[in-house]
Amino acid sequence: MSKATSTEPAEVFRLAKEARTYIEKALQFEVDGTHDTLPVVDHYLKDIPRDQAEICDLVASTVGSYFGELLRDRFGGDWILDSEDPARWRLKLTNCTLSFSPVAMAYQAIHRGKNEDRYNDGLFADPEDREGLRQALDLSGPVSNEVYYSLCNRFDTLEYIVELLMGRRAQKKEKEGAEEAEGAED
Repeated sequence: MSKATSTEPAEVFRLAKEARTYIEKALQFEVDGTHDTLPVVDHYLKDIPRDQAEICDLVASTVGSYFGELLRDRFGGDWILDSEDPARWRLKLTNCTLSFSPVAMAYQAIHRGKNEDRYNDGLFADPEDREGLRQALDLSGPVSNEVYYSLCNRFDTLEYIVELLMGRRAQKKEKEGAEEAEGAED
């Protein structure tokens, strides 16, 4: 598959719809694509048989697509589909310099942290932002693997990161504007 970027890829939509169907059948609860129902999704993931790779891959692909669409709706972004393998798909947020793999995050939620090269969430930000993000996240303190890898926590953490990055962007623009104004006065 050639590198493709799309804001509304049909395959992601199909997989996200399958996730809703699977979750609703398993739990008799309708998930609505909002943050409010992520605890239900996390509950669903706890019952996935981690020793059955094909099922884990399928659920990671469907739930990851669902989670990615929820994040895209909340933060804005574009899917980067540069592989046939959903584990390699990335979501690039539009209002900051952040990209990651929602499918890998779903896989890690199923396995409570087991990481395979194929399922690397690869949270990427611009190099100039990385150290500040690392320091800010370190302040949040330790949590259990179950909490850390839950989609609820991932959502909240991503929300926090986006706010930090957008704040840094605003400060940078403000500083550049002040420097331009100073330069114009000289």
